[in-house]
Amino acid sequence: SRKSTRSCNRCRRFNNNRLANALGVPLLALFGPTNPVRTGPVFTSPTRLLQPPGCPPTGGGNLASLTPETVAAALRELLASPLS
Repeated sequence: SRKSTRSCNRCRRFNNNRLANALGVPLLALFGPTNPVRTGPVFTSPTRLLQPPGCPPTGGGNLASLTPETVAAALRELLASPLS
């Protein structure tokens, strides 16, 4: 039905980063083609935004350029920092 299709579309647009951020969960958010200025976390919980090398602040990068080692290092740094 049209109603269920609209509901599914709304769910796909929901940003889980913002939910975790609103709940105060430390957040490592990976951004590539998506613009973190528009869709990034908006609350003050511990957050680290990670983008591919050379990616402009407004997005447009390729997530495949982020190595697992880079992501793991950023996660370790986030978890090692004291919670605010």
